[in-house]
Amino acid sequence: MTGGIYAPVKDAKMRPITAGGFVDGAPVVFEDATKGSGLDKFHHRSGTREKKTIIETPGSGVALIDYDNDGWLDIYLLNGSTIAALKGEEAAPRAMLLHNNHDGTFTDVTEKAGVANERWGFGVAVADYDNDGWPDIIINSLAKQKYALFHNRGGHFDYASGPTGVSASSINHSGWGAKFIDYDNDGAKDLFFAQGHVMDNIEMTQPDVRYLEPPMLLRNEGNKFVDISKQSGEVFHRPLAARGAAFGDFDNDGFVDIVINCNSGPPVLLRNTGNHNHWLIVNTVGTTSNRDGIGAQVRLVADDMRQQFAMVTTGSSYLSASDKRVYFGLGKSAIVKELDIDWPSGIKDRYDNLKADQIFVAREHTP
Repeated sequence: MTGGIYAPVKDAKMRPITAGGFVDGAPVVFEDATKGSGLDKFHHRSGTREKKTIIETPGSGVALIDYDNDGWLDIYLLNGSTIAALKGEEAAPRAMLLHNNHDGTFTDVTEKAGVANERWGFGVAVADYDNDGWPDIIINSLAKQKYALFHNRGGHFDYASGPTGVSASSINHSGWGAKFIDYDNDGAKDLFFAQGHVMDNIEMTQPDVRYLEPPMLLRNEGNKFVDISKQSGEVFHRPLAARGAAFGDFDNDGFVDIVINCNSGPPVLLRNTGNHNHWLIVNTVGTTSNRDGIGAQVRLVADDMRQQFAMVTTGSSYLSASDKRVYFGLGKSAIVKELDIDWPSGIKDRYDNLKADQIFVAREHTP
């Protein structure tokens, strides 16, 4: 046999077969596919190599998003920036959206999709905030740069921060942990940000910017996100050096709670006291797919015929991992008419006429 590199031979269960046969219990290994996949075309840049200022040290988030709804996860990589770019002396580094080619490779579609986000990028979150079936993106940044809301219009994104009010609400804030959450279970995904500038003396040069900042909660009112922080509890008046934020229902009452990790300080746990709106939490259990069902696409139709979309993930935010269960606020609807799950394996499951106010375990059926 001629020496060289050959594709692995696999058995009926898609396990690689070695010269001695397949051995159950053998270690699972990861191969570095960066170059072969095309991801090496992206280069993160944050300041200079010398890192002379603290503003040049933070890293950036990354999101997996099926932005074009073709059933394959794409990759969105945030970038940093430079002092020179802030001064307008050079072009700012750009984020990169990489389209999954279904063959292990990715193509840069940033320009075509409209998501270059030429500013400092920290936390990132993905969700369908307007329930049109297409996942949208929120990115937070440093004060004066405004948080970036990208609205997905069928595979191309509009920069929606201005018309939705996100720009005005975020202009003097610096954000880290972030996520779309339906905090009041009315069926519309709202926005939460954990905040605080990187420089503890920022007020010396920018008097209207603060190192310590309270969190921010923006309520989704259709075409606008309205800042309701001041009416949402004492903690929204408390200045913090917040960084990571994770989201989940720690007391299983149907309302999303939040835990914040703070720089040089204790954490903050925000318990959502809730209201009388109905809800459904979906806990996916894969069989053919991965056990947690990560990557599964979920569609819900309530008895008032409003539909919502979500993806099973623990990602989003900044340096954080959240509950992988999927949360749906139902408002006054007490019945879920349809719940559809498209599993990563390609299997599709449907559940009909589910009662609200329960944690529903959705187990992938075995074909």
